[in-house]
Amino acid sequence: MATAVMITCKIYPETAPISSELDTSWKTRWKTLKSLWAAAALFISVLGAIYTGFATPDEAAAVGVVGALLLVYIRGNLTWERVTYSFIDSAKVTAMIFLLLGAGYIFSTFLSTTGVVSTMTGWIKSLELSFFMLMVGIVILYLFLGCFLDAISMMVLTMPVLAPLITDFDMSLVWFGVVVVVMMAIGTITPPLGLNCFVMKGALGDDYALKDIFAGSLPFVFLMLITVGLMVIFPEICLWLPELMKSMR
Repeated sequence: MATAVMITCKIYPETAPISSELDTSWKTRWKTLKSLWAAAALFISVLGAIYTGFATPDEAAAVGVVGALLLVYIRGNLTWERVTYSFIDSAKVTAMIFLLLGAGYIFSTFLSTTGVVSTMTGWIKSLELSFFMLMVGIVILYLFLGCFLDAISMMVLTMPVLAPLITDFDMSLVWFGVVVVVMMAIGTITPPLGLNCFVMKGALGDDYALKDIFAGSLPFVFLMLITVGLMVIFPEICLWLPELMKSMR
């Protein structure tokens, strides 16, 4: 996607005009990189913990939290007010996620108990779709659901039905998980429930209309769909890093 943005800016410079007041020299760029050391250190600590076997991916999240606290402390911004706000905000988000997971678990149990999952799976199998046709249908399904549901709801509701279909084609669930994550990311920028677009609107205020933000996100939807297509055709794109990490264990 970054390459596509660069090419677009080269062909159509008016899409990303450079302000005459902005210093874009390489000297300024290198100086600006110094302010990114904190984010780089946090990134390296989390991935380093996973790669060295010091922590599992779940435990690495805790490493990231501790690292973030240390960075805030080093910068002198660690106050009780900030910590209290962070705890309260985290509690709200956690409660929402667990409520969704709990409801999704009940729904998944209902589907399994009533035989809906096995019936739907059997019906789709009876269509004798090829693998690529099945993936086209899955992409269309997620594009539709992304207009109305958040990412966690989509995942909880669809996995009980789709996961058995993927395993029947002897495809990796890790690969399918990456594809689903990209499709859920597309859902965050498609109307009417594009949460990321609403966040952008809140940050930009009245400078830009919401419809302009959604229109601006449309090219990225196509780019991510191309990415999904490449991952379907070449599954190794998604699997080489997990395989590398597994070999380093």
